[in-house]
Amino acid sequence: MRLKNKVCIITGSSSGIGEAIARGFAAEGAKVIITYLTKKKEAENIATQINSELVLKLDIRKRLSIKETFRK
Repeated sequence: MRLKNKVCIITGSSSGIGEAIARGFAAEGAKVIITYLTKKKEAENIATQINSELVLKLDIRKRLSIKETFRK
């Protein structure tokens, strides 16, 4: 539980490397915020599996999307 009481935003965590990182951080005790660009259902499934309370659409190419993610 090296990441207990830490909050992590993992970009692209609906699949691939981002998903693996999200799962690893959650296993270490972090609260993980799952983000996706197009794979909402996949992101929601992963969030359920790792007990993440927040799933957000994020386009890291757009400043407004980043600001909105951090605001939430």
